[in-house]
Amino acid sequence: MTEGQGDTPSDEKQKIDRTDYIGIAQAYNGALDLTGVALPRIADPSNLSDKRKRAVKKLSDVFKKRFGDGSASALGEYFTDFMRSAREFYFGENNRGWKADFDFLLRENTLDKVLEGNL
Repeated sequence: MTEGQGDTPSDEKQKIDRTDYIGIAQAYNGALDLTGVALPRIADPSNLSDKRKRAVKKLSDVFKKRFGDGSASALGEYFTDFMRSAREFYFGENNRGWKADFDFLLRENTLDKVLEGNL
């Protein structure tokens, strides 16, 4: 066995992260524009924190696994569905004035609630 023989091109491809972080962040802002919902916007979609990038990747991977598509377009549809179906509570009509935001929508349990119609 020669040096580096275990490192095949397919091994290298598996390490490439193809998550469209900017596109997904823009899809969130686009869903806000489309629905007219007043939730916090992402100021600079091209400058997400590492924490947000991990959350975006995780949700994108969940979408790939569950629906076969983890694209910005697919997640944009989810963001729009949330904004159209969620109760007013998620938009600040609560005793704390709390509003859902990008980070809240990146949670898998939020996705499950949207799919189940439990918002």
